[in-house]
Amino acid sequence: MMAAAEAPSQGRPPPRPLLFWGRQALDTACPGLASRFRWCYVSGLSKKSGGKTSLPENFSPGIMKGVPMQTALVYMTAPDMEKAREIAARLVEKRLCACVNMLPGMESIYRWEGKTETAREVVLIAKTKALAVQNLVEEVRAIHPYQCPCIVSVPVTGGCQEFLDWIARETR
Repeated sequence: MMAAAEAPSQGRPPPRPLLFWGRQALDTACPGLASRFRWCYVSGLSKKSGGKTSLPENFSPGIMKGVPMQTALVYMTAPDMEKAREIAARLVEKRLCACVNMLPGMESIYRWEGKTETAREVVLIAKTKALAVQNLVEEVRAIHPYQCPCIVSVPVTGGCQEFLDWIARETR
């Protein structure tokens, strides 16, 4: 990987600052990600129009339509509906996610401390920004009764853009 201070090679222009994040902020949030976009430019960002630099048509504050938002689904389980509602309400109130679906009646079979166990649980699926996942996990762990709660995130790679934009607006 090329160090930031090295000169560009193969006749490529020097990297431009990222529009929304800045290189340092992006590297802090997602280590190594900024370097993957070193020579990747969004078409139209520097398009000249009447001597002025214009923004692309799909630009909106903080969100570029058509560019996948860093969105995640967080899959969790809770022992009962009461605890599921408590977790869901807390996450939405603190704007750690835009929405939580609660699916009661799930049955789990799992190994715990050397024995096969079964339990009825409630599945929770939270819709959030990828950057909010760690704070969401910490919040759930603080109130979850399990010693080892199931909390896993899955990246969203596409979907209804208006819905993804809504998640981005409703999540801090």
